[in-house]
Amino acid sequence: MVKVLIVDEEPVSEVYAEFLDFKGYEVLTASTASEALKVLGQNQDITQVITELRLPGIHGADLIHTIRKNYSLVKVFVCTADHSCAIDLKRRKSVGLITGYILKPHRLQELSDYLDHNK
Repeated sequence: MVKVLIVDEEPVSEVYAEFLDFKGYEVLTASTASEALKVLGQNQDITQVITELRLPGIHGADLIHTIRKNYSLVKVFVCTADHSCAIDLKRRKSVGLITGYILKPHRLQELSDYLDHNK
């Protein structure tokens, strides 16, 4: 079973978690980047991280760099409401920092499609 970590302080993260659980994924959640790094350290079998960029404390971009440095095999997908960063996200994807991104609002099926394609 694919283990996914969702990092988002918004209540929508629980909707994501329930939907992906229903689709057969094992889902963990964190509301901050610091919490996400703790969860990653305790769960070496996480293969996917879905994160918002706007997080309290450590910014999502810094979280991505830390994941790349310490958990290089983990795939990172950004799901953000920050539409101003679309060009930066394209660049991050092109250099391999992230495996994909989507801007909110979106359909839940788009998350599932991404995960199904990137197992």
